[in-house]
Amino acid sequence: MIGPYLRRLGLTSGQASTLALGLVLAGLLLATSMPPVLDQRNRTRPPAQQEAPLVLASPAAPTPSVVAAPTPIASRPGLRVTESGYSTTDDAAGRGIPAGALPVGVRAGVPVLTSYVRLAGPESQLTLAVSSAAGASLGPSSPSLQACRIRSAAWRGGRPGPAVPYDGSACAPGVLGAAGRYSFDLSRFAAPDDPRGFAIAAVPGGSTQTYRVSLIPMRSSS
Repeated sequence: MIGPYLRRLGLTSGQASTLALGLVLAGLLLATSMPPVLDQRNRTRPPAQQEAPLVLASPAAPTPSVVAAPTPIASRPGLRVTESGYSTTDDAAGRGIPAGALPVGVRAGVPVLTSYVRLAGPESQLTLAVSSAAGASLGPSSPSLQACRIRSAAWRGGRPGPAVPYDGSACAPGVLGAAGRYSFDLSRFAAPDDPRGFAIAAVPGGSTQTYRVSLIPMRSSS
């Protein structure tokens, strides 16, 4: 069937077989040489055109929350006595009073010892402890005391010294606690540290009691 085609091409059967064999060999050679060529092209591909490998990053560990330590609050210094003194109407009533103590005394219901204090500090409560020294306090264990506003800042502390006038209508009662301390709440006064200060006096009344209590200044907080 291929005879007419061979005659048209001017080829004999032998030449045609040789040509066919050459074409087959050329095809095999081409087939075996293609992959290296493609692989070489892929290797020479510019780095910018190559796809970067996908890397999945591990999830970052959560940052632990930091709670700031509370700032310590500085303790307030408390209301304190900066100057003091006392007066007496009977020198005998002042015997046995400890040094630096603030005596308050009554004989048969009549005041014979009154103390005076100037204060400093941001607080509104004055605390005075009852002295435990022998003979410092006489009579009932819980006499009624009060802190009254002094009328003038012109006084000076004396032990004993002259009587200092005070306002008997502007007073704060003293409260005796279980620890043997008198507390005077001075919050009713606009400025407890006013230079006029306060008189620590017996609460007036019709009592015929006789007593003396010696108080020791302390720091206090409201």
